[in-house]
Amino acid sequence: VVKPISKHKLPMLGNVACGEPIFADEDHEGFVETGSNIDADFCLVAKGDSMINKLSFYISDCYNPYTNLATEKYLLDCVKNDELILYLWQNQNTVVIGRNQNAWLECRTSLLEEEGGTLARRLSGGGAVFHDLGNLNFTFIMCKEDYDLDKQLSVIQKACEYAGIKAEKS
Repeated sequence: VVKPISKHKLPMLGNVACGEPIFADEDHEGFVETGSNIDADFCLVAKGDSMINKLSFYISDCYNPYTNLATEKYLLDCVKNDELILYLWQNQNTVVIGRNQNAWLECRTSLLEEEGGTLARRLSGGGAVFHDLGNLNFTFIMCKEDYDLDKQLSVIQKACEYAGIKAEKS
């Protein structure tokens, strides 16, 4: 028996330049019909001469920082040359430190342990940050040649603006 696929419409917000810059109109451009199993609030069209031919996203339903950071590493190890993966994840009551940080100098480890928190180390550098279910972490995973910080941040800014949240790069 073939069952019909339940569908819904996602608003198309505009274009994201991949490769050489292109004009990207930020106005609402209509809708894209998708299966109702796709959990998204909007979509963007990727256009340009980038080598990225496949866009994927992975949304974690786990709040364990060790699992989430291991998943991030796994996705990084498995990403193909022509692929971009957007990974969305949250951690519960966690301090995440960079790969070169000394946890005992950067955070109050005793208090974190007393309050049932978790300490985790990420692969990249950077400072200590606190994660809870009030923030959403995002990771753009792609080959080094395709990485462009301004492009990736513009996707997040547009998504925030669509949700009515003022966001700016700083």
